[in-house]
Amino acid sequence: MTERQAATSKSFTAGYANRCFEWLPYVSLLGLALLVANIVLSFEEPHSRMLLVAAGLIGVAPLGMLLHLATTSELTIDDKRRWVAGMRSRQAPMLFTAYFRPRDRRRTTERMAVAEGSRE
Repeated sequence: MTERQAATSKSFTAGYANRCFEWLPYVSLLGLALLVANIVLSFEEPHSRMLLVAAGLIGVAPLGMLLHLATTSELTIDDKRRWVAGMRSRQAPMLFTAYFRPRDRRRTTERMAVAEGSRE
């Protein structure tokens, strides 16, 4: 395999992984829709297996975000610290939605670094 083929293969894999990562919030929304459907459509008591599947799907995006944050080499240690601190603040919903797209994640990381620098 030539260097060019290896680079093309690596970029394809990275692009595919990014596209899969971008879909995680939608999987969690599907889980939320299943939960609502189970509550609304259940007669007297909810279907336990459907509740279990819905709960698992709802947790996919937060778990994926934590795993990505823990294993990525795209962010520095300081950037990771800023993201964790941001997820514990009032800005968490905005940061959560920005994390799943690489361009938004990069912009938000830069904004957090600038904001932290201006506070010091």
